[in-house]
Amino acid sequence: MKILVLDDDDTRHRRFRQWFVGFDVVHAFTIEQFNREYLRGTWNYVFLDHDLNDNQYRSIEKIDGDNIPGYVGPCQRELTGKDAAHMVAESPGNVEHVVVHSWNRSGGDEMMSILRDSDVECTRWEFNPKEDLKLK
Repeated sequence: MKILVLDDDDTRHRRFRQWFVGFDVVHAFTIEQFNREYLRGTWNYVFLDHDLNDNQYRSIEKIDGDNIPGYVGPCQRELTGKDAAHMVAESPGNVEHVVVHSWNRSGGDEMMSILRDSDVECTRWEFNPKEDLKLK
């Protein structure tokens, strides 16, 4: 089974490693890493977190500040799991099932909406390191 995990938290990645012993697992900490790995292969499962700036990893994109009233100059936009969900929605043939595992309820719900609109099979699950994870 091939699994791709997007999360910025080392502790969560360690827990995923414990759960997925024996599987082919790739860990991505940023949107850039996720996009590169996602397009590189096909996946049985993709796990997506929403908030990606919680630790030392930075996922940001420079955008033009001209479209923000009262702001002059360059600015940055945080890249989140929604950006990963859009990548999956644009290339749904690369994955069998997506699990949105974010504790950010509104962000996770927005990701699910993006994925449902693309007919990708997806599940909403709030990551709990004390729970045991079972894959079908």
